[in-house]
Amino acid sequence: MITDIILILLVGLVSGIIARSLGQPLFLGYIFAGVIVGPHTGGVTVSDIPQIEQLADIGVALLLFSLGLEFSVKDLLPIKGVAVWGSLLQVALTFPAGWLLGLAAGWPNTSALWFGAAIVSSSTAVILKTLTDRGHLRALSGRVMLCMSIVQDLTVIPIMILLGNLMKSGMNLGSALMPVASTAGFLVLMKLVGTHITPRWLRFIARWNSRELFMLSIIGLGLGLGYITHIAGLSLAFGAFITGLVLNESEYGHKALCEMIPIRDLFSLLFFVSVGMLLDPALLWHHFGVILLLVVGACGGRGILLAGITALFGYRRIIPIAVFFGMLPISEIAFVVIRTGLADGAITQEIYSIILNTVILSMLFGPFAASLAAPFYGQLRKLLPEHGVTTINLPEEPLQDHAIIAGGGMLARYVAAVMVESKTPFVIIEPLYQAFAEGKSSGLPMIYGEPSQASVLATAGLSRARLVLFTDGDIHAMKELLSIRRAENLTFRALATTNHIDERATLLEAGFDAVVLPDLEGGLEMAYQSLMAMDLQTAVIDAHIDRVRRNAVPSLTEPDSNLPAA
Repeated sequence: MITDIILILLVGLVSGIIARSLGQPLFLGYIFAGVIVGPHTGGVTVSDIPQIEQLADIGVALLLFSLGLEFSVKDLLPIKGVAVWGSLLQVALTFPAGWLLGLAAGWPNTSALWFGAAIVSSSTAVILKTLTDRGHLRALSGRVMLCMSIVQDLTVIPIMILLGNLMKSGMNLGSALMPVASTAGFLVLMKLVGTHITPRWLRFIARWNSRELFMLSIIGLGLGLGYITHIAGLSLAFGAFITGLVLNESEYGHKALCEMIPIRDLFSLLFFVSVGMLLDPALLWHHFGVILLLVVGACGGRGILLAGITALFGYRRIIPIAVFFGMLPISEIAFVVIRTGLADGAITQEIYSIILNTVILSMLFGPFAASLAAPFYGQLRKLLPEHGVTTINLPEEPLQDHAIIAGGGMLARYVAAVMVESKTPFVIIEPLYQAFAEGKSSGLPMIYGEPSQASVLATAGLSRARLVLFTDGDIHAMKELLSIRRAENLTFRALATTNHIDERATLLEAGFDAVVLPDLEGGLEMAYQSLMAMDLQTAVIDAHIDRVRRNAVPSLTEPDSNLPAA
């Protein structure tokens, strides 16, 4: 087993380097590493695959445990409509569609039902890693995808228990209510443990000021409580995620996440390598037509449902497109579902292998599909431009020498508050209908539409504006605005925001007059307030802040030899 782990680490390292050099997520390289060292491709092969698969189960549990630590219920509240009700609607439609797809493949009724249960959820692990590697984890589209995939995962467990009960006792009220009661009971128990036991335990461990003890306590909680859910017939990964979610609400959540990241990344490598090891090229070749039908039907059909439901809940612009392409991979929970179906005799070994390779193939192409969202959306906007423009609270007289806040969001609200306070004329272009409707009650002048749409810009008075400020990170829309300024010889100043220093340089080269880094400025303000609390002089604090700002972004300010010494 030691030899196997060393082999996996070395091949995973090389494959990860190749994937990153090609601009692809690291986990994609890990999956290919698994194909290389797997039993189906010859050459150097891992000898003890069952042991590696058990370590991989720990890997996906730790991955979802860390997601629970990062995910806050507060993140769900602004998008709870699409995340909860939208996901439940999608699952309710996908399950029977998957059943029909299984029947179309020529499978028995029971096998088709288990296949329907396996495909209702998108891969939270793949989505999380893809968003993290591409820097889109905190974007609105990223939060929508993660929240929806989590709710999907929560629905898989009762569906799986329901199918298992139906196989044993047939259809009755008890069989239908048992999975719901089991899941609800576990959630209530975890809430009690998280509220009354976990904080006291971590407070006791923290008294020793031992990093090792704290890390062991955190991982022990995540895997221990996850294992209890496994014994109860639920999923190890499901229990670990709920444990992380509970810990997130405590005062130790952030520290817990920081401590477990290295070991999480190591075990997640084993998970993705084990996924690659399960891919059988020979079986893929012999059943290529069926597997292709299942991948296109299951992933594409679920993607269309997700995109349509997202748009139904008022999300526009790139979000439905990002949801379609980003949520195509089938969830890793499908492995648990089909293993259970195989153990219950509902799925034959051949059907199990076909579904297994279908899931892996969807994961393999997931990152490639996610990268298509932005270019597809750009072409779609050119072919199908929006024409309707809705406005609220605009003055009767045309705006003159005003500011246009393009992109909406909370950052736009903060800027608008200062504009109102200073009596500066402005208008907000809001692409998200829910935020647009909320602005109506606040009395803000708003336009609902795309910031790059010609009719929207005309309504906002672009030709008469003194300033255009982008509060959204859509770099394509930003560059289109600059092309309009050059083509029509306009004189407004253009400001933008980004949290990526490389992107800042690109925007400045493209012609923006200034680019703000919100994360940097927020961190510097926190540092300023901290040093003020430590009774440092204002001039000295300003000197430290300026040096850190220049070190972070050398082109942001020129060095000043008159700054006070540190």
